[in-house]
Amino acid sequence: MGENLVIRMFKGALIGNILTLFMFSIFAMLLTYTSVNDSNIDSVVYTVIIASAFLSGFYTARKAHGKGWFTGGLTALIYALIIMSLIYLSSKGIAFDKNTLKFLLVCLLSGSIGGIIGINFNRK
Repeated sequence: MGENLVIRMFKGALIGNILTLFMFSIFAMLLTYTSVNDSNIDSVVYTVIIASAFLSGFYTARKAHGKGWFTGGLTALIYALIIMSLIYLSSKGIAFDKNTLKFLLVCLLSGSIGGIIGINFNRK
């Protein structure tokens, strides 16, 4: 019997969060131990977010039976909500502003594209 889609979505979101943690750790070490300029932080953050949301959507939609864009986008939103929850818990709160909206839209679009590619990846 196949794996439940909801469980697969949370697994995909968890994979994306693990990738994010791993990539941010590598970038933090590069910033600490090399002469990498910290002016690149914004572009690195968005590159990692795009890659992680894409992979989350791809992973989930790969075994879905249809609507890969929806499955991937929803998984990426779960990924984003986990990130936002961690930010909320580790700080005094979270502000819902244009940067938060931008973050959610980037995740949604990246995950949807990952879902579109993932749903078609195993088809012959």
